[in-house]
Amino acid sequence: MNNVVLKGRLTKDVELRYTQASEPKAYCMFGLAVNRMKQGECDFINCKAWGKTAEFIGQYFKKGQEILLQGRIEVSTQDTDGVKKTFTNVVAERVEFCGSKGDNQASNTDGSAGFTPTNFDEDDDLPF
Repeated sequence: MNNVVLKGRLTKDVELRYTQASEPKAYCMFGLAVNRMKQGECDFINCKAWGKTAEFIGQYFKKGQEILLQGRIEVSTQDTDGVKKTFTNVVAERVEFCGSKGDNQASNTDGSAGFTPTNFDEDDDLPF
């Protein structure tokens, strides 16, 4: 079973992008700072999201905000000029607001600060 649950803060603003395919698909890559149990230590984890989950993150989350995500670990390799590189990312499949309501209100001007969605299927419409 490949299941990951992380709670942390975004290390920078999320940049939403779209693939170059005939039917563009939204995606975003972002860093997450996750505290360890030992005081003062944290891990920086590379994450990405696709489709409506990516659009949701791009619209409602900013640098420093706390986020709770559930997803899976994805390991990929790339061979460039005979040098093999391995990349490990967490693919976010579900995200929720976390932290105090005031932390999230800064990016939610429509009053949806208490909104906790996302388990978006590609065919579903946004719930708002």
